[in-house]
Amino acid sequence: MKIKDTDFAYIIGRIRYQELKLLQQNDLDRMLNASSADEAFQVLSQLKFSENLGANVKPADFQEVIDKTLLGIKQFLKKYTPHKWPMRVLWYRFDLHNLKTIIKAKLTDQSFEEVKPLLSDLSVTSSEEYSKAVYEGDLNAYIRMYNNDKIWGAIEKALEAKEFRDVDAILDKAVMENIAETALDTKNQFIIDFVQKEIDGLNVMMFARMTEEEKKTRMDEAFIKGGLLDREVFSSSEKLVAKLDRLIQYSRFIKPFLDADDGSHHKLEKERMDILTEHMHKARYIAFGIEPVFAYFWTAYLSARIIRMIMVGKLANVPVSEIRERLYKFN
Repeated sequence: MKIKDTDFAYIIGRIRYQELKLLQQNDLDRMLNASSADEAFQVLSQLKFSENLGANVKPADFQEVIDKTLLGIKQFLKKYTPHKWPMRVLWYRFDLHNLKTIIKAKLTDQSFEEVKPLLSDLSVTSSEEYSKAVYEGDLNAYIRMYNNDKIWGAIEKALEAKEFRDVDAILDKAVMENIAETALDTKNQFIIDFVQKEIDGLNVMMFARMTEEEKKTRMDEAFIKGGLLDREVFSSSEKLVAKLDRLIQYSRFIKPFLDADDGSHHKLEKERMDILTEHMHKARYIAFGIEPVFAYFWTAYLSARIIRMIMVGKLANVPVSEIRERLYKFN
């Protein structure tokens, strides 16, 4: 079915109002400057997250609150969005998290029940289906999941991995390349560009974490296809930096990439996320189409991640300056 921009007129009218209930810059500042975790947590009572605040909910329960809120937003979008499948481009990231967690659990002889509290309800495929595929090799579960040989092959390969980072690399490649194919199927340039930027950022992050020897021996197998940066660019740090320098949108990666040797990968991750958020901001100027719907869920997801960073810091009495340094760009 052809996707028409006007198909989204009703849902956009609904989300424009809902957006006002998400985290705003002044809310973020209030949380950061709060004198305690309790005071920071109270800010959520004035936002959409308040829908999941009960009388006995404590600051330490913040993750449950933001998870339930995100799930409610996803269910709202599934109910009112006329074409839901393109949203999988964003929702598959939760499948990736669940798949990694379940496979690592099996590799360490943990049961599904033991890791179930760590899993997300936001995935396209339920964690129970992944459990059947991983623990039981259930072909029917595989068919219901993706009907994708690459994903099934990646699951089998990850189950033979010797290190967790190999599990991550195998699944990142398979799932992200599946996401890239889904983005191309939408024929929507906004979504395609977003996925290309996400893949490029992940490849840069992965390359930065490798030793010089690993860059020669591991990058071929781990490289994720579908971005703007091709494999040849990652043949050396010098070539990558030269290419990043020629691309205005990616030149900001250079300093944190060169500084990554000291273990400061969080700065590179921050730039990666900020590039994606800036791309989403373009949806503000689009009246009709799936773009504002796409950006609405991203904003909710980003809000949840920022709230988590602040609350973890507040509960651990981390100085405000240190929390602020790690926060992703919001506006």
